[in-house]
Amino acid sequence: MPGLAFHGVHYKNQSWHAYVKKDKIRYVGIFGSMLEAIKAYDMAEYNLHGTNALLNYELSEDEAIEVERMDWNMLVEKLGLTIQGRRKHQKTGYRGVRQVMSGKWLASYYYRGTVIQLGLFEALDVAVKAYDRWMKATISFFGYC
Repeated sequence: MPGLAFHGVHYKNQSWHAYVKKDKIRYVGIFGSMLEAIKAYDMAEYNLHGTNALLNYELSEDEAIEVERMDWNMLVEKLGLTIQGRRKHQKTGYRGVRQVMSGKWLASYYYRGTVIQLGLFEALDVAVKAYDRWMKATISFFGYC
């Protein structure tokens, strides 16, 4: 749906996805309608950031009080969601690392549809460390904390 812009809400694969950001991006969930995703994002964002939250719509006074009383897990349960629920761990159990047919380990990073190959390694732990070094360097370069 081009032209629509809401904080933390994206349309992908015929469904609406909501994300909030604190320290790192937290996946809120998948929704059937845009309004459900916006509402879930706003409640999760307010829960994490309080009055400094970047909301799409202002919460009513009753909603704000209710959200302030909830911890993150209660909020997720109330919305009927799971954090990182759609993300499946690969067989390795590590993000960005997979085994290739040659029996070696490939470390890679996906950015805006582009694959950045970090290297081919003999051992799993070396590939994981390469991915971790890449992420730390990327985070420090762009100034994320």
